[in-house]
Amino acid sequence: MNADCTPDKTPMAPLTPSHRVSARSACKMQDLGYTLHETIGTGGYSKVKLGQRGDFKVAVKVVSKIKAPKAYLEKFLPREIQALRRLHHPNIIELLDVVDLPDRVCLV
Repeated sequence: MNADCTPDKTPMAPLTPSHRVSARSACKMQDLGYTLHETIGTGGYSKVKLGQRGDFKVAVKVVSKIKAPKAYLEKFLPREIQALRRLHHPNIIELLDVVDLPDRVCLV
């Protein structure tokens, strides 16, 4: 997300250490301005939570790095992120932000 809170339209490469947010700089989503509310969906190793940033409501997919298989984290999740970054359609949600924390990855 850009500084003015508009979505960043640039394609994202697979997650690498340079893309990760360190635990010191953002150990919680609140540090980045997001407030997480109730869970609105669950999966095998992720949850979807209702979130908010200011007056803007968002869905946040929280993927556990502990529960998720290594292949998903290294191959399929970066592919999902890249595909979501490229999709721009009125009937498909738009990926606004990716936050890579030590124990989880959050897709906003």
